[in-house]
Amino acid sequence: MSLCFKLEKARGKLKIKSLLIALLFLTFLNINCGKSESISYSLSIYDELSIGVEEGNDDYMFGLIQDVCTDDQLNIYVVDGLRKRVAKYNKDGNFKLSFGEEGQGPGQFDAPVAMAFYENKIYVLDFFRIHIFSHDGKYLSSFPVDFRGIDVEFNARGQLLVLGHRKQHIIHVFENGELKYSYGELFDLPEEYSRFKNALLFRLPLNIYSSGDSIYFMNPYKYEIIKWDNGGRLQKFTKNDPEYLTAKIKFERGGYSAVVGRYFICEENNQLFVFYTRRGKNYGLDIWENRKIKVSFDIKIIPSHRDSSGNYYQIEAEDYPKINRYRIEIIKKNS
Repeated sequence: MSLCFKLEKARGKLKIKSLLIALLFLTFLNINCGKSESISYSLSIYDELSIGVEEGNDDYMFGLIQDVCTDDQLNIYVVDGLRKRVAKYNKDGNFKLSFGEEGQGPGQFDAPVAMAFYENKIYVLDFFRIHIFSHDGKYLSSFPVDFRGIDVEFNARGQLLVLGHRKQHIIHVFENGELKYSYGELFDLPEEYSRFKNALLFRLPLNIYSSGDSIYFMNPYKYEIIKWDNGGRLQKFTKNDPEYLTAKIKFERGGYSAVVGRYFICEENNQLFVFYTRRGKNYGLDIWENRKIKVSFDIKIIPSHRDSSGNYYQIEAEDYPKINRYRIEIIKKNS
């Protein structure tokens, strides 16, 4: 056998071996590229703090908690509609002070329902007026509002936003105690409740939540998230959820009342966290991203406030009134 023949034979074997390796590599790529990566999420809730007692120390007893907020040092403020006061606690839940009392004079409350913290001041929404206190409870001033307010929030511009019906609008923007402009419309009632269309309280959202220059709230009669910005642009996020607890209007004790499911909305890292009430005293959490639901959870809490450290605060009335603070952890898993 000649040397040339041997060399050609060796080259042929090398080509076949290289071809086989290439085919095996391509097969490996096809198998792995064909696999779709499975992503799952887990949610954990950690109890961190509880403020409130059924009996005992008066500083920790509440009558009717209407709202909760925090300041930059994570001090906790609780407005009590029954006891007509605001109580302040440090971040560990220790009582610091309280301010306000029943009455209609300076620093006195008639029917406080909501509050907001901004630049070391507490703004308390009362019956047709707003009181302003320093962070240490000193009364500073107040100004009237010519409609019945339901909730208050500050936007990124430092404007005070008040929820309530006034001249067919529901969001009212105040600067230095003066009403600058209003926007937002009343909800349409479902056909079954059309006879209540003039009962305007039934056509308002329950709360408003601010994120940057935007305001969020939910339609009490269907799963519909409303987003308004200060430029007057409106967006809606909807979901077909038969378990969403829709508002029910009923007659009792000589008048009509509405049973409305609670909700809470906050925004972080371009994701919208929507807590809402389901039927049967259950709660849900939907996380929206790019106008689509990224993941949904069953959850045991529905907060009323989120502090600057990402802790959630829930108002609870079962057994006795109290404030609970929770930490929520969501972990993404790839498989």
